[in-house]
Amino acid sequence: MKQFSLRSRVVGNPSSRAAARQMVAMCPANGRRGLALQWMAYRVVRAVPSLGLRPAGSWPLPISLESWAAIEARIRDARGPAAGAVLWHLPPADQPQVKFGALFLDPADLPHAFARVLLTQDVPRLAPRVAEGGRTGIRWPMRLGEFSHDGLSVELSTATPAGLHVPVHLGLRAVMDLCADIDDAFGVPERPADVPADWTPMHGDLAHWNLRRYRTGDIHLLDWEGSGWAPPHADLARFIMTAPNGRQLAGGLPKPLCPDLEEAALFWLDRGAKAAEGEVPAWVERKHADQAANLSDLLAAT
Repeated sequence: MKQFSLRSRVVGNPSSRAAARQMVAMCPANGRRGLALQWMAYRVVRAVPSLGLRPAGSWPLPISLESWAAIEARIRDARGPAAGAVLWHLPPADQPQVKFGALFLDPADLPHAFARVLLTQDVPRLAPRVAEGGRTGIRWPMRLGEFSHDGLSVELSTATPAGLHVPVHLGLRAVMDLCADIDDAFGVPERPADVPADWTPMHGDLAHWNLRRYRTGDIHLLDWEGSGWAPPHADLARFIMTAPNGRQLAGGLPKPLCPDLEEAALFWLDRGAKAAEGEVPAWVERKHADQAANLSDLLAAT
């Protein structure tokens, strides 16, 4: 089975143009500069896939090759044979539990399935049901299975479309509709005993950078590993406090929602402080605090 790896630059098998392009596309670029650089890299590896590429054997994985082989075998048993895998090793600074990911390709080098390997925690208990159009038509990956191996937790999900994708900025009505779609996707899960009675399921990182439009025109909501329980409207608060047009969004909020969003802002502030006690860099704590404080300021001005 062919394997490719991706870290801070494009690496892979120079014989596969499609695999090289997919490695570039796996990085969710944001901003004009980031999108322009990604587009340039995509064009370069399409023309000369051997440029700057290396096979996975020359790039150490974050786990042993024996562990990866065992994980790969279990995924093959669950999902069927795959022609190759693109290994992604860029754990987000504020998500140190995500050790690495693997995108499995079918014989045509198209996305087949995606596996996320978590190092320090179990796969989140909450998982969304299939997106069936809903209010927004936005889709998301579906969990296919989960298992543990050698102290690692592995989540297997459907893959998103091939090719480049760009972030999506939504207006307030669309964001509120998406939050309602997320509520519907979780249904009525069993509530843990330590969860407050008024808390509801959330995506956990609803932001424009996790909403991606693909060449097909479809929009997908990615990165559900932060899903869990939170005060009402926590996802809405998260989107507003991270959006470039957050002030405009906050200005259009219905007045009855503001008290709930104040509670949600405090939730995100507390969550950022707790995360910073672990492996998360100090700048991430400051980012969470600044974003939550910004939301409180926006709410006060409305």
